[in-house]
Amino acid sequence: MERRLLVVSNRLPVAITPAAGTLAAGTSAAGTSAADPSAAGTSAADPSAAGTSAADPSAAGTSAAGGLALAPGKGGLVRVLDPILRERGGTWVGWPGCELRHRHVYEPMLEVESRARGYRIVPVSLEAELAHRHYERLANGVLWPAFHNLERMGPIDSRDWHAYVAANARFADAVESVASPQRGRRAARRLDELGALVWIHDYQLALVGAELRRRDPTRLLGFFLHIPFPPLESFVKIPWRSELLQGLLAHDLVGFQTERDRVTFLDTVLRLLPHVRVARGRAGERALVELVHGGRSTWVGAFPVGIDVGRVEATASSGDVLRRVKSLREELGEVEVLLGVDRLDYTKGIPERLLAFGRLLEQNPELREHVVLVQLCEPSRENAPQYKELRARVEGLVSAINGQYATPSWVPVHYLRRSYDLTELAALYRLARVCLVTPLRDGMNHVAKEYCAARVDGSGVLVLGELAGAAAQLHDDALVVNPYDIDGTAHALLRALLMEEPRVRQRMRALRQSVAREDVRWWAHRFLEAAALGRARIAPVDAFLPELESQREAP
Repeated sequence: MERRLLVVSNRLPVAITPAAGTLAAGTSAAGTSAADPSAAGTSAADPSAAGTSAADPSAAGTSAAGGLALAPGKGGLVRVLDPILRERGGTWVGWPGCELRHRHVYEPMLEVESRARGYRIVPVSLEAELAHRHYERLANGVLWPAFHNLERMGPIDSRDWHAYVAANARFADAVESVASPQRGRRAARRLDELGALVWIHDYQLALVGAELRRRDPTRLLGFFLHIPFPPLESFVKIPWRSELLQGLLAHDLVGFQTERDRVTFLDTVLRLLPHVRVARGRAGERALVELVHGGRSTWVGAFPVGIDVGRVEATASSGDVLRRVKSLREELGEVEVLLGVDRLDYTKGIPERLLAFGRLLEQNPELREHVVLVQLCEPSRENAPQYKELRARVEGLVSAINGQYATPSWVPVHYLRRSYDLTELAALYRLARVCLVTPLRDGMNHVAKEYCAARVDGSGVLVLGELAGAAAQLHDDALVVNPYDIDGTAHALLRALLMEEPRVRQRMRALRQSVAREDVRWWAHRFLEAAALGRARIAPVDAFLPELESQREAP
C-alpha cells in the first residue's frame, strides 16, 4: 500500500495576497501557475521564489477591506512537487506569504484550490516580524550564502536564530494539525496510523523534523535539501551548526542533489559530531549510507531532482509557442540567440556571463551583428543592499557592452528584468541556439533541463557551469565550463556557435534522453522508495567532479 504523502515546505503552491490585481477570492489558481525564470533557473529553493509581494513578509498581508486573493505560487519547488501531489494525492503544508488574519475568507479559497489540485493545502501562520527574521534574515541572510560557500553572510543575530527555531516549531504544529482538528499527541498518532510520510524540504525548515521527532519518535520523516551543502570551512561559520546537523539527523532519510553534496555532508557530520558513526556503507560510496546516533539511524543518499518533462514538451510544441517563436525571430532578425534565464541573485554568475559574452565579441569581431545575448533576470530581494549592488553591476555591464559594440541596427545584449511564464520561456528556449547555465554554485538548476526538454526539434547547445548540480547528470553532452573562467566560457560559446549541426543534434539527443529518463517522477519515486524501504539499496547516481585539465577543445 502506498503511503500518504505530507509535504512540508517554506512556501505553498499558492500565495495569499491582497485582492487588488490578483485572482478574485474563491477563484482557483490551479493550472495557472507557470514556470518563472527565477526558479526555473534555480535550485528549487531560491530565496524569493514565491512571488513579489509574498517575498517580503512585512509587505504582504490583507487589504484595508480584508479582501484576499490567491496568486499562483512561483518557483522550482512548486513545479517539482505539484505534479507529484496531483498524481498521488496528499497534503502540502507551507507558509502562504502573509499573516493569516481572516480565516473565514482564506479557508474557503484554499478549499476550492485544494479540490482543483487534488490535494489538501494547509497554511502555516507566521507573524510578520517572525517571518521576516526567520525567512529574510536567518534563512536567506545567513544560511543561503553559507550553503553556497560565498563570502556574503549577513549579520549574526541570536534573535534571528530564535525566530528560526520558533518558525520551525509552527510548521511542526501545522503537521500535527493535519490528521485531526484536535492538536497534540492524539493527532500525531492518527497521522501515523494513516501511514503518512512527512517529507520536509529545504534549508528554511532544517529543524522541523527534530521537533516532530521530539513529539513522537515513531514518525517516518524524510528531508530533501534543494541547495548545495557547503564545505566544512563554510559551514562552521554558522554559530548554530551543531543544532542544524542534529536537526537533519532527526530524519529517517536525508537526500541531496548530488554525490558531491552527500559526501560533503557525511564528512561534516563525522568531523563535528563524534558520537555519530557509519554503520552501513562507506562515506565515499555511491549509494545509501546509514549513520547511527543516539540509538537510531539516519540514511543519507543523493537524489538529483528532475523536471516535469511532459509539461515542458507539450508547452514547447503548442501553437502559442510556435507563433511566439516566429514573432521573436521577426523582432530579433536573423541572428544567433544566446539565452540566460536566472533569478537576479549573486549565486547565478550573471556578471561573469556578461563578461564572457563581451570577451566573445572582443575576440571574434566577425560575430558582431550576427549574435545576441538575451538575459532574463527575475527581480529578487530588491531592498537588500547586496542585491541592489548586484543589479547595478549587471546593468552597468549590459550598458558597457551595448555602448561599445551596438550599431544602429543591432543591440548585442537584450536585458529583461521581469518574470516570464512557461509559454514565453519555451518560445525563447526554442529560439536560442545556445542556453547558458553558469551559476557560481547551484543545487541543481532547472533551466538546463527545461532547455533540453523544450528542444523538441532536437537542436540547441547547452553551455553548463561545472558548479551547477545539473552538471553531474548532463556533463557528457553539454559544453562544461568553469563559470569563473571568462576566457574559457567565451571559448565554449564560440564552440557552440561553430558546432556542426549533426554534432549539435547528437549531443541534444543524448541530453533529452537523460532529462526524460530522470524526470521529476523518477526523482520522487527514488526518494520515496528509499524512505519506505530503509535499508534496501538504491541504484547510485553519477558522481561528477570538474576536470582538472583544460576542456578548451577545437570547435
